[in-house]
Amino acid sequence: MRKIKKYKINLRTRNIQQLLKTISKVSEITPQIEEAVKREKDHADRIISSAAIYDTVDREKVNFDLGIEMPENWVAATFYLVTIGSEIEREIRDVQSTEENILAKILHSIGLDALDQSANFITKLINEEAKQEDCTLTNQYKLTSFAVLDNVFKIIDSEKIGVKLKNNKTFEPQYSSCGVIFWVPIKKHAKRVKS
Repeated sequence: MRKIKKYKINLRTRNIQQLLKTISKVSEITPQIEEAVKREKDHADRIISSAAIYDTVDREKVNFDLGIEMPENWVAATFYLVTIGSEIEREIRDVQSTEENILAKILHSIGLDALDQSANFITKLINEEAKQEDCTLTNQYKLTSFAVLDNVFKIIDSEKIGVKLKNNKTFEPQYSSCGVIFWVPIKKHAKRVKS
């Protein structure tokens, strides 16, 4: 099991703006919104506290239903849990109390992007490990079912990064995400001999 805290997250302005358009149903990003996104993105370090934990287990140890279609020929699975902490939630509540809804939505978009970037960071680390074992990785599969998460939390200790399931339905902190990535052996092509 590997735990990593306070790693650098490179927030993506374009992705934050796209999330903002989707979340707030804004049809156009105005110069004022662009400036607000830039300002909040530049100060995101004060409200983001990144942490991740992951563990890779052999196929035999995954003896429960994940609720997803698993690839053929997989030999191992890496379960991961990432969070950006709860400070962003407090910041959003504070902003909402002043009725600055667009700013709250910008912060929410930053939180979603940071969470996505955290999962991508962990995937890069796992990919390096998989290469050493002559394996390739599948895409990330997000896990959201309580029954599945309960089993996953027996493999990875979520408390080590301060994450728990609240009311058996949501993560605490809210900006947390759990997933699985499967390891598949790289097929070796036989060399053809000319006759």
